[in-house]
Amino acid sequence: MGRSEDELVGSAAPQVVHPHERADSLGNIAELLEGRGDEVRREGHYLRPDGTVVWPEAVTQVVRSAAGTPLYVQSALFDVTARKAVEQARVC
Repeated sequence: MGRSEDELVGSAAPQVVHPHERADSLGNIAELLEGRGDEVRREGHYLRPDGTVVWPEAVTQVVRSAAGTPLYVQSALFDVTARKAVEQARVC
């Protein structure tokens, strides 16, 4: 992602999601907060600080209290940029 842990922890996902995909990302988070699922897996375009694009697979979950109240949202990102390049090369 080209960002330090300090930059990512506590940041809002839409800050790093490509502008064309922010609405979908926010919609996925809203569904989780409303209890419509336990996790969301999606691949998309994310922006590095220098403006270049990276493809991660993001796994996003809501962490809840024992009573079921949402406490926070956490995401794990896995860089799939190389795989995407191979997939695109096969199509062309």
